[in-house]
Amino acid sequence: MTLRVNQRRTTVPDYRASLEAAGFAARPVGRHGFILERPVAVDALPGFREGLVSIRMRERNAPPNCLILRHGSCVLDACAAPGGKTAHLLESTDLDLLALDIDAARTQRIEENLQRLGLAATVRVADCSAVEHCGTAGHSTPFWPTSLLGFRRGASSPRYQDTAPRAISGVLR
Repeated sequence: MTLRVNQRRTTVPDYRASLEAAGFAARPVGRHGFILERPVAVDALPGFREGLVSIRMRERNAPPNCLILRHGSCVLDACAAPGGKTAHLLESTDLDLLALDIDAARTQRIEENLQRLGLAATVRVADCSAVEHCGTAGHSTPFWPTSLLGFRRGASSPRYQDTAPRAISGVLR
């Protein structure tokens, strides 16, 4: 079980102390994460409900590190539900982020996760098959399809897969 510390609400050393105080053995992974020795219910994690930490597949912690983000960058996260990548991007930088998903129930999950973590983004139900529908028309836009980066269906290494516009994340400006 991999955890990502919400940099906006706590520090990695402080969260590690919380884990140790609660009796959880964990080892660091990446700059903002831990791998628990044994999986536990999320309610048992210190500060989970307060937004101090998120559960995240280890290989999915990379997208924010693959994008060059500046304060105020406009970012599109298509196929965004349940919001882990969206949250990770917002935890690292102040962004103008548009999170899209084709399923209304799943977009509700994005909003719930952002609220728990104390983050804000524009969340919309949309099919991003037509890029113009997503508000990206007229932009010279570098996109990094999540499938190309290997962050789809649990993939842990980069590989070329289906690159339909529904699976894109990128910096718009």
